[in-house]
Amino acid sequence: MATTIENHVEADSEAVLSLCAGSSLAKGQIIFSPDSKYLFCCSGSVVKVFNTTNGQCAQQLRGHRDAVTGLAINPVNKLQLFSCGLDGVVNRWDYSDGVLLKSHSFYMPLYGYVSVDPSAKFVYAIARRPQASNCCVVHLSLRKSQKNTSSKGDNSQQTSSDSVKTDVLVPLCSADHRTVTQGCNDEYIASVHGHELSVHRCKKRTCRKFTAEKNNPFTCVACHPTEYCLATGHANGKITIWWDIFSKKNSVMSFNHWHSLSVQALAFTPEGSYLLSGGHECVLVKWQMNSENKDFLPRLGTPLHSITSSPDGTLYVTSHTDNVLQIITSNFHIEHAIRGLARAHLGIEDPSKPIPVGLLCDPRSKALVTNGRPGHLQFYCMNTDTQLFNLDIVGQNYVSPDNLKKPLVVTEVEQAAFDRSGNWLATFEHWDDGQMTPEYRIKFWSYNRKQQNYQLNTTVESPHTQVVGCLQFRPQSKSQSPHTPAMVSTGADGFFKLWILVSEAQINRTVERWTCDSVGYYRDRPAGMARFSEDGSVLAVAFQKTLTLWEPEDNVMKATLSLPTCNKHIKFVEFGGKSCSHFVVTTTDSHLTVWNLISLSVHLRVSLSVAVLTTDGDLMAAVTTDQDLFVFRPSKWEPIFKKEKAVENSVISAIFLPQTAANHSSATQNGGHLNWQKQSRLYLLDCKQQLFTPDYLGDVTSAQKDSSRSGVSLQQTLPQTPFSTILSSSRQGEDMSTISVGRAPGRQLPHGSSSASVLDVMNTAVPTMEPFHAICGQFIESLLIRNKGVGESMEQEEESEEEDEGDSMATDSS
Repeated sequence: MATTIENHVEADSEAVLSLCAGSSLAKGQIIFSPDSKYLFCCSGSVVKVFNTTNGQCAQQLRGHRDAVTGLAINPVNKLQLFSCGLDGVVNRWDYSDGVLLKSHSFYMPLYGYVSVDPSAKFVYAIARRPQASNCCVVHLSLRKSQKNTSSKGDNSQQTSSDSVKTDVLVPLCSADHRTVTQGCNDEYIASVHGHELSVHRCKKRTCRKFTAEKNNPFTCVACHPTEYCLATGHANGKITIWWDIFSKKNSVMSFNHWHSLSVQALAFTPEGSYLLSGGHECVLVKWQMNSENKDFLPRLGTPLHSITSSPDGTLYVTSHTDNVLQIITSNFHIEHAIRGLARAHLGIEDPSKPIPVGLLCDPRSKALVTNGRPGHLQFYCMNTDTQLFNLDIVGQNYVSPDNLKKPLVVTEVEQAAFDRSGNWLATFEHWDDGQMTPEYRIKFWSYNRKQQNYQLNTTVESPHTQVVGCLQFRPQSKSQSPHTPAMVSTGADGFFKLWILVSEAQINRTVERWTCDSVGYYRDRPAGMARFSEDGSVLAVAFQKTLTLWEPEDNVMKATLSLPTCNKHIKFVEFGGKSCSHFVVTTTDSHLTVWNLISLSVHLRVSLSVAVLTTDGDLMAAVTTDQDLFVFRPSKWEPIFKKEKAVENSVISAIFLPQTAANHSSATQNGGHLNWQKQSRLYLLDCKQQLFTPDYLGDVTSAQKDSSRSGVSLQQTLPQTPFSTILSSSRQGEDMSTISVGRAPGRQLPHGSSSASVLDVMNTAVPTMEPFHAICGQFIESLLIRNKGVGESMEQEEESEEEDEGDSMATDSS
């Protein structure tokens, strides 16, 4: 009899699934700090601050409740950052300390900044107003605001409703920040939308429009920083330079055409002497203005999404469709690559193209392994939220298609498996364009301890005549003597094959390679999911609606398990572990069934449409097609954790990763509510390639508060001012003593200087400081060194000479 879920467990209202990785680094705006030492980018609801010197994440600013889309430096205070997001909130940060200063709510989604007023009293932003279907550029006033506060147990931001004041400047634009920009010292705003280019003067509130060629719409726009000039990219790869855009006569146009596909990104350098462009060709092009000279940086891996130049023009950053940022010097040398969770299929969010490998765990590094860019496997560290490395499986470079609507068929890695020790990795790759003979290939990779990477050991061409559906290594039993390493592969051709490792003696050495040992089949049905038991003594292979049990040593079938009343095909097979090792779980489109291997009978059956099933010892996690999450033990159907509508999008894979000291603390908080995650933490991957993990609302709220308050101070090198010149000159030639002042440890004063005025100035926060003219005189006097009189200096010289003579006499007597 089928068991009803609602009779056994109630949903946990405190449980949430928090986003832990997979947010895009490339979609939102990317900017540099004024000294070009730090890089700010949007990553989901977090603003990440990267050090351009080493490429490491130095700060995470948490304060938004939805995706962050826009970033801008405060013109009044270069140590402050503005951020906006789809939650309709504009936040002002002290990014050097990671502190949220103020928050403004506008109750409409914001898609990016166009510019910030020099007085920081208002901003131009891309927004979608309430009950509007299109985006526009609006004028948002920041004069009335309220500091961000959060009540106990509530993460919502409380802001004053009277801060909402919007004026529309550009009535129609795209929600992409690459299509709207401001130039010529913020005098005008240029926007492209389809075949129309609009240029709006901010002060005069006038507009001039231009039209693109037929069947060649605009794709992006960039404005010159100092001249009435702008550049537009087109779908056919052409770049148009528009001169004298406000001339009463027709504007002058010039054309640059190197790209064969649509131009995706344009950016001028700060001085305006160069134009940077990029697109699907994976090439960064540097055009010299008023000249035909251009430079190229090819083979950047994947198509470019956006380009940003640093304020000093020495660094460029390119974002790519596979969720990678590359920091490049002005002479085209790649300094660092900042890699998020790489987007398979080059970031195409299409449920019809799931992640074929799913989620795997590297037994050595405990890293998450899944599909990366085409033909690669990525190893991702969840503790540091960084990609460790990419493993090139197919050995093919990405080739840009001639027609973006018909992308080229690439060789995909569709299956992968690790053995329990991490010494071996098996992969299956597939290529099929529908016209030529398909290519099937299984590769075995051995781990090289010296190089700390996997190296190709064996390649098997056409291991099956059809697609391989599963790869699984045979576990080595700890209680029994180790057996020969083996692996099973199943194919849609109706066969499963057992592969074993053999040794061959050559002239000077012994070489290990993998070979097929035996082949099995059952009634000419296609072979589906295959799994070994925990000790490796039993092999279970699904053939449509029948589960077959085999002896791995001699490949003899021992039993078959099926229900006469079930006509659904088996999708998932998982063996229990530890105390539940005598159970095997199967799922179909309508039911979850637990079989007892001792009695070869049904232990329990539940009406459940399971989309994803994963196991960790005696625990199993099932996600339904309605995104309901259940964590249970196969011995009884009493879920120890349940969350209805756990995530918004459909889940395509799940895995338990071993807990480490870095993320183990949250599992023991709240009275042990997450005790089932003490050993391993559950991760879910949705169709948008985002990773979620079960947590409790109190833990998430406290973690966000701690992150926003306890940031690491960032050292800044701002442009030199008369004040910094006086301070630095007084330090030359003197011993320096380091003192901790306010939130910026490491500030230094001249040795012996304990003037109260110096300490008051350096300890006082900038917003609360008195006018500079009121404290300038006293502060300068405290820094001046008192001149010594002539007589006093001569007496000191005589005393020093007498001391030197006494020292020399003492040396002679000794």
